[in-house]
Amino acid sequence: MATQLSPEMLLLLTNMTEQLNLQTKTITENITAAVLQKVDKKLQPIIEQNEKLKSEVEKLNQKIQNSKQTVGETMPHSVDSQKQKSRRSEYARYVNA
Repeated sequence: MATQLSPEMLLLLTNMTEQLNLQTKTITENITAAVLQKVDKKLQPIIEQNEKLKSEVEKLNQKIQNSKQTVGETMPHSVDSQKQKSRRSEYARYVNA
């Protein structure tokens, strides 16, 4: 034999279920917000350091470019082309020997 709930009890059960679902949703949202806030607080110094390092890298890259331009202007032939010429002459000596 199955017992059936009265309409009042069904209404009470439905209301309790809705309230529990609402309470669960509220708790979940609050916990999520608290965790995100703590993560943001931990990440903020890392983000700031990352920005500083990016700025430093940009400055250093600019210095490298300026140095390359200065070296290129003062030397008639680049060091790389001199190395290539030296390697070619060594190879020619080896082949002709």
